[in-house]
Amino acid sequence: MKPFLLPFLLCCLVLVLWQCQRNTYSNTNFPADQLAFGSGGGFAGTLTTYHLLPNGQLFRSDGIQGDTVSIPPAKKRITKELYTHFDDLELTDIDFDFPGNRYYFISRSTADGSQKITWGDPEQPVPEAVQNLYNELKALVPLQ
Repeated sequence: MKPFLLPFLLCCLVLVLWQCQRNTYSNTNFPADQLAFGSGGGFAGTLTTYHLLPNGQLFRSDGIQGDTVSIPPAKKRITKELYTHFDDLELTDIDFDFPGNRYYFISRSTADGSQKITWGDPEQPVPEAVQNLYNELKALVPLQ
């Protein structure tokens, strides 16, 4: 009996430590660091926002003050790549706010502030790198 006690206790300790290290957020307590993306406008004036958190959790908000619901998470590796991709584009230096009737956006929030890029005006096309990042982010969202 005693030979099994030590491995059992070690397994329990590992599980407890692993669970403590993992941050899980709800729809009411997002961290300051997050990527948000989505679209809005059109005839009905709709707005859909997706929030990608650093741990891979994804949330969807409909409307300005609509319900925020959890959707299937992204893999942590992919999440890290998308955050790095955003940072590599140096979008914090870009002032791009050209919404059209139908518009799209990507924003990055941190404890130090936020940056938002909005596009949709056919006269002001978004840089291709931004559109590619948006497409990668949208690929995380399950089809509805």
